[in-house]
Amino acid sequence: MAIEALNAGVYAYNTSQMVAWYRTVVAKFEPQIVILMGNVNEASGRNMTARENTTSSAADWNNRLGLTSGLWDEADMTEATPSVRRTMFLRRHSRLADFAAHRLHKILMGRHMGWSYNADWDQSGDGVRMVGEALDELVRLSESDGFRCLAAQYPHLVSLNENYPFRSVAETFERLCTERGLDFVDLLPAPAGQEAKQLHVHPHDRHPNRIAGDLVTGALADQLDSWVVELAGRPRKPNSGFGSKAAVRSSALRCATLAMQDPGTPGPSASGLHDHPPDRGLARFKWRA
Repeated sequence: MAIEALNAGVYAYNTSQMVAWYRTVVAKFEPQIVILMGNVNEASGRNMTARENTTSSAADWNNRLGLTSGLWDEADMTEATPSVRRTMFLRRHSRLADFAAHRLHKILMGRHMGWSYNADWDQSGDGVRMVGEALDELVRLSESDGFRCLAAQYPHLVSLNENYPFRSVAETFERLCTERGLDFVDLLPAPAGQEAKQLHVHPHDRHPNRIAGDLVTGALADQLDSWVVELAGRPRKPNSGFGSKAAVRSSALRCATLAMQDPGTPGPSASGLHDHPPDRGLARFKWRA
């Protein structure tokens, strides 16, 4: 049996944009399985209003101390705050001060990012509402287009143990999925206990490397194996919105992944979706199982 996988992942899309991307582009390929792969920053970005409280104590200290990720050129200093000017003077005249400022900036901004991600998933916040509405639409699309949908959240690769800082985020996303009858796979156990740094693509880039990908793929395969067997001989339900013929299925079982893991795709336009033709930008792989 031939299996075709479509990598429909788009960099920096949140849940509502992923669902819109399926509706406007991916649906024409008529996948029988759709994987919605989210991340901890799913509840932020486009199609929602900004939080009123957008700062943390870590960010406040970073600003007070005038910390930046590196030295600024003279041209950049025209808009620098007094605190940045003072700290930059010290950094230019002392390697020790430069090293300490860089490390402290990294620590404080890491704490701020963690605070921000968790704040996005506040139960009464606009982010959770946006994710829920997008999942509602995904359920309607799965019923009308005849695909099975599997939802998952890629673990943020930090502290992959009992101190994982985004466990409540994962639990909230799982609850939103299961309340709507969407199948959900908890991916956190897959890399649990691993040294997070060993799963990063680069020391300065926490995106997952191949080792992390293999761990997560194995967890997804446990769920998808039975689906593939079940769907292999099932006629494809016609997709009325895209001109499909009844009871005609692809020569290969198609599985499309909507994710945030593809850094090679162009940035979003003002409309919130990417500006390239609908038959471009999807990596397609085919093999026999």
